[in-house]
Amino acid sequence: MAKNGLHLITPTSVSGTGLSITANGSVTMSGAQYMTINGVFTGDYDNYMIIIHADPASLTSWNMRVASGGTGENGSNYTVQSIYADSTTVGGNRTTTSYWQANYMDTTANGFIWHLYGPYLAQPTAMRIVDAGSRNGAYINDHAGTHSLSSSYDGLYVWAGATYSGRLAVYGLRK
Repeated sequence: MAKNGLHLITPTSVSGTGLSITANGSVTMSGAQYMTINGVFTGDYDNYMIIIHADPASLTSWNMRVASGGTGENGSNYTVQSIYADSTTVGGNRTTTSYWQANYMDTTANGFIWHLYGPYLAQPTAMRIVDAGSRNGAYINDHAGTHSLSSSYDGLYVWAGATYSGRLAVYGLRK
């Protein structure tokens, strides 16, 4: 049984070009464009935190889906409400599509924290992503959303519109 607190989870496997699982359990990305992270969501934890720090080769967006058995769930079941601040502009939007998106990343160091609430439970999954970067000097995006299917997922599928290098870590949260 898992202990209380925040715990780094080692994926059972990863697929995609330029990916490797480090000795401590995080995933290193080098020249990657997409990745499937398998076996990170289990009955040991209800909630998860995913941290990604990356340097894209060009301006790009990050797209994410929950996955089961190595396959991302690609139906139009993802709803996102977003608030953003970029330069002197503050705005927001709402979308329903076939993935969640962390907004555009610049070609300098960028990162985001992605919280998933109940992806392994056979119920709709909620999420929150906060991403930040250096576009226009500095920007921040805050996204909250749901995945409407009452299904159990054990992994995630992440892709971007450009190649990237960096590191991804998945943590289980238990109280």
